[in-house]
Amino acid sequence: MGRIGFGTAHLYAGKGREDAVALLRAALEAGITWIDTAPLYGHGAAEAIVGEAIAGRRDQVFLSSKVGIAPSRITLGFRVHGKLAHLAGRVPGGARIVPPPAPRSPRFGQFGPEQIRASVEASLRALRTDQLDLLTLHECTSEVANDPAVLEVLQELVAAGKVRELGTATQFETSRAIAGQGAGLPYSVYQMPAQGWENPVGDFACPTGAQTVAHSLIGRGVGALEARLSQPGPAREKAVALGIDPDAPDLGARLMAHAAGIEGMRAVLFSSTNPARIARMAQATGISSEAALAGAQLMGWAQASS
Repeated sequence: MGRIGFGTAHLYAGKGREDAVALLRAALEAGITWIDTAPLYGHGAAEAIVGEAIAGRRDQVFLSSKVGIAPSRITLGFRVHGKLAHLAGRVPGGARIVPPPAPRSPRFGQFGPEQIRASVEASLRALRTDQLDLLTLHECTSEVANDPAVLEVLQELVAAGKVRELGTATQFETSRAIAGQGAGLPYSVYQMPAQGWENPVGDFACPTGAQTVAHSLIGRGVGALEARLSQPGPAREKAVALGIDPDAPDLGARLMAHAAGIEGMRAVLFSSTNPARIARMAQATGISSEAALAGAQLMGWAQASS
């Protein structure tokens, strides 16, 4: 069975740095051993937060990061503007006088050899480690994934011991195109958005020796269905028919467990800022395959009947 992994794309959402570090440590204490991060995440701060959270326990964590998308450059003027806007927002009408600065766009397509080297070195420093367990190409194209210059620098990083495994982290169709380019590519992991609840990897054909990682499995649909289950009606009846307690469905954990049990699934990623929910997700692999499948079937039914 694949692992349950914690994604840090929204690690900073509504939280300060200390809270974000505490949240990650709570995830580790709950049993999470796979952490997925990137230079882009948390407005560029996620890797450093992860590094602080895993200090002293690096050997307990499978650490995955990415190259290819850099956070926007934050100038001193931008920081000052943001601080002034924050202070002005505390005063009635202040936001009209000093509105927040316009968000900066990240820089995509940063796959030049020197950009890759520099990105990995920066990630290692931020994460306080000398090696990444997995390095993926963040939203790469199939051309980039097969570019000789890209492949050469990736292999150099592996040979130097700075990276253990290589993979891609992009959209489903692009992942399928890369995987279909034939043998010889060095990628052991294909990370992609989940394609559905009952079959999260759709018709993706994983190359021999490689595995998949799925993310974005749990969305608003789960909460909406759980709300429906609290009221009499077809959803509640369907849950009972599938052997699910409608008053304690725990659909998120069931879906994670089902996805983790798919053949060839290396890990399933989720994100949350709720410690109790993180603890439930961390234990999802203890759910039986039958109970997990029932959750996926209920979600599939809800989607088809909506």
